[in-house]
This record gives sequence, structure tokens and C-alpha cells, in this order.
Amino acid sequence: MKVIKSIKGLTGQDLGYGIEEMDSVKEGLPSEKKSSSRSASSSDSGKPKAPASEKSVLSRLQNQCSKREFCRSDIFQKAKKAMDGDAAAATRIVDSLVKEKYVDDLRYASAFAREKSSLSGWGKVKISYMLTGKGIDKATIAAALEEIDPDSSEKKMESVLRAKFRTLEGEKDAYLKLLRFALSRGYNYDEVKPVVDTILEEYRSSSDDGKGPRKEEW
Repeated sequence: MKVIKSIKGLTGQDLGYGIEEMDSVKEGLPSEKKSSSRSASSSDSGKPKAPASEKSVLSRLQNQCSKREFCRSDIFQKAKKAMDGDAAAATRIVDSLVKEKYVDDLRYASAFAREKSSLSGWGKVKISYMLTGKGIDKATIAAALEEIDPDSSEKKMESVLRAKFRTLEGEKDAYLKLLRFALSRGYNYDEVKPVVDTILEEYRSSSDDGKGPRKEEW
């Protein structure tokens, strides 16, 4: 290094180098700097990562909430994890998101209810149960369930039950299995029983002998 530093002020003629040789010496000098720079950088990489600031976490969660719906409890868990377990900071972040309408439990619950009813074939009982598990209050859940279109829900329920019955067709206890399945999807007994009866009656009338299994045999 001492030799390299001492030649910086000298000309090629002083050192006995031609112009081309001197250029190559000059080109070699910065590489020494780059090497020490890389060493410093690699030593810095061992330092612990600085905790995220509330402002940066808030900005990141605003971006996520603008793309999809989150309920208050879910976004709190995200904020708490990002703030290394600081619940107070996470609460401040969530309060800000709620105030700015990035997070709204009613909006989330309504979207959840519509989607699970029309696409997943869930009944109101199961939807309500799942939303309660998210920490959403009863009044908000009740309002969200009103968003479900009854005709669309009924058609989806029948479609799901008919698909399930195809896997049970011919079984002696198909009737009870289909009823249990319908109840497990979150539908009320009073709304599923007529549909299940209709499906089994249609199966009976379309069987080879025109009689099919009697209801007490289902």
C-alpha cells in the first residue's frame, strides 16, 4: 500500500513507465479501494437488522389493504409481527388504517359472506361461526349476512347437495349422510330437508324399476 500511495504524485517518466504502462497502474489503484469497500460492507452485514418503523409498516399495510379486504384482527396480527411483537405500536397502526378506511370489519364481513355463500356453498351458520372466530361482533355479522342473495344461495346449496349425492348414490344411508353433509356446510335443517327430500325422490323415480329404495331405507 505504501508503494502504491507514493506513486500517485509521480509521472510515468519519473517511474520509467511508458504511457500505456502508466495507464495500467492508474487503473489498478481504485481496485484496492473497492476491495476495502467490500470488506467494510461484508463486516456491516453481520450487524442486527434495525426494527421497522411504524411509518414504514403503516405504508406497507396500506398497500396490502388497497389490494384486498382484511378484518381488524387479521391486520393487527400482521402489524404486531412487523413491529416485533410491539402490541401498542400495532394498535396505533391498526387505528390509523381504520380511521383512513383501509380496514372496515363490515366491508370485510359482507365480502366474506357473499363469497362463501355464492362460491363455496356455505350456509349462514358456518359463515357466522367463521366471522365470530375473526373477532367480528354479532351486529356486524348480522348486517353482513343480509348481503347474501337468497336465490343465489339456494341455487348454490342445491348444486352442492346434488354433487355430493352423486358420491353417495346407491348407499343405504344416503339420506342421512346427505343431511349431515348439508348441516356441516352451515345450512339450517329446515332449509335443507326439502331439497334433500327432492333429490332422493328424483333418484327413486329414475331408478331402473321405477320404485327405488323407500325413504325408510335411505
